[in-house]
Amino acid sequence: MVDLTLFSHLMSLSSLDLSGNNVIVSSTLQLPSPIEFLSLSSCSIAEFPKFLQTQTNLSYLDISANQIEGQVPEWLWRLPVLRYVNISQNSFSGFEGSADVIQRSGKVMLDISSNTFQDFPLLPKSMMFFSGSDNRFSGDIPRAICEWVGLDTLVLSNNNFSGSIPLCFNTFNTTLSILLLQNNSLSGVFPEVSISTNLRSLDVGCNQLSGELPKSLINCTQLEFLNVEDNRINDTFPFWLRLLPDLQILVLRSNNFYGPISSSGVSLRFPKLRIFDISENHFTGTSRLLCGLECNVIGGRHCRPYANKVFGTWLRILS
Repeated sequence: MVDLTLFSHLMSLSSLDLSGNNVIVSSTLQLPSPIEFLSLSSCSIAEFPKFLQTQTNLSYLDISANQIEGQVPEWLWRLPVLRYVNISQNSFSGFEGSADVIQRSGKVMLDISSNTFQDFPLLPKSMMFFSGSDNRFSGDIPRAICEWVGLDTLVLSNNNFSGSIPLCFNTFNTTLSILLLQNNSLSGVFPEVSISTNLRSLDVGCNQLSGELPKSLINCTQLEFLNVEDNRINDTFPFWLRLLPDLQILVLRSNNFYGPISSSGVSLRFPKLRIFDISENHFTGTSRLLCGLECNVIGGRHCRPYANKVFGTWLRILS
């Protein structure tokens, strides 16, 4: 058990990481030191730490994986230099205060995944990284997201979003590198114009998307991860994906793909492919994949957490 009052006499403390310990946070605690980096992840904290209200130099805050319930306090958005906020894996249900306060803040990285949010918050246009997976969001994906002109990472997996993928995602044509929309109720055709040429990871698995696989993916020359499993995509095998030099994970499982997966004069060489899943489709013929010894041809009936293989790397970078 670690009592935070132990650090109240360290006047020059700028970075504090107590993650993985049981931490006592008194409601009257004051830390006079100018803390810039604070991580209290997995510390068995049950209330939002009030002492943070006076930490005007704080730029990085991680209070994930605790037992905090209720509303995120309005004053959090008023901290002048706070840029990275991770409140994932708690039981937050909403945000205090007006939307204007949140939108005017300069936050650029926000992780609110694995909580109980129902109403999608209006967030700053400066947002570059946002994870809202594993909440209770529903309805259309908010078009206000398209105003985040510098967005690099968007994670909305495991909610109940419906409707189509917004056409206005073309706003991110040169910025968005990670788009994870797995396990929602999205429908319609995946619009060609919504594909960012900067994509490295795209997961739209476990939805109700139909039509053909967007040919504009061929412009995503940095693409490493593609998952469209468990949709209603009706197309032939996308031989053209072999032209993507960095593709490592390709999952087409449980769709309506059809036709041969081998063709005379067409090489299926994927130079970096490690995971290949085309099970539960209507393919014919035999496959001769020349993808190296590390390629795994796998199958199964349930949504798999393929994205963790790529997204986990990003979390390590951001933290």
